[in-house]
Amino acid sequence: PFIVNIKSDSPDPVIKGQQLNYSIFINNTGDDTAFNVTVSEVYPSGVSFITSSPAPSSGNSTFNLGNLSPGQSSTINITVTVGNNVVNGTVLNNSVNASFRNVSGASEVVSDNELTTVRGFEVISVSKIDSPDPVVRGTTLSYQIIINNTGDEIAYNVTVVESYPANVTFNNSSPSPSSGNGTFVIASVQPNSSTTINITVNVSSAAPNGSILNNSYNLTFANSSGANLTIANSTTTTVQGAAQITTVKVDSPDPVVKGQQLNYTISVNNTGDDIAFNVTLVDVYPSGVVFVSSSPSPSSGNNTFSL
Repeated sequence: PFIVNIKSDSPDPVIKGQQLNYSIFINNTGDDTAFNVTVSEVYPSGVSFITSSPAPSSGNSTFNLGNLSPGQSSTINITVTVGNNVVNGTVLNNSVNASFRNVSGASEVVSDNELTTVRGFEVISVSKIDSPDPVVRGTTLSYQIIINNTGDEIAYNVTVVESYPANVTFNNSSPSPSSGNGTFVIASVQPNSSTTINITVNVSSAAPNGSILNNSYNLTFANSSGANLTIANSTTTTVQGAAQITTVKVDSPDPVVKGQQLNYTISVNNTGDDIAFNVTLVDVYPSGVVFVSSSPSPSSGNNTFSL
């Protein structure tokens, strides 16, 4: 007898876009010579030939091995690439035919095949949105982390670890943290789906005006081969101070003699660490007085001052 088999395919399953190796073992277990041994590969759809040892005798799939004596064997190693467009879960059926002539000159053919399952791969992206930016110190800041899997395979053991910057404290989140206030275990993200983590923090009132809050995070997951991968990123938010407006009004003279003039002096002061925009002062005069003049002049009527 003459035996041919595809000794092995490796790896199996194979991830699309990667290389797949075939090893074809041809063995003459008979007691006579097999003449003009020719091996013909029939590659499945979705793979492309890269290299082999020995090199093909014709095209990329025909191997002329010559004669095999009794007990003699030969091995052909072939490497192919699995296309990126092969559908996840596809089974590649690789067949091989070995033809030869026996001692009587009759032609014989021995066939074998090997099945290999194709796995897809996850395509994970993560983005983080901060709101508002800039944020006023002493208020709350929201983070939204969006995890997208645009691949055709599950991302396993997805975990997000937050590193909150100085001058913020955790307030709440949805979903709740799995550990502490910065670790979120998502478990898995299915193909063509996404998941979102919403986090709210308190910005300290002591955070300096103009300081930058640098929030960093790591996302780890296991791919279909079991390898752990990490994506690291960060988001920066500018801290704004706050304007603190105080007003002081002084009258002179006090008491005032009726029929005489009365002067008011109004002081407007910003004791904060940020600009107060569009400051407008409206004076409400008491009954019994009549406006005479002011410095600066009113912006509207006799009692509205745009500062």
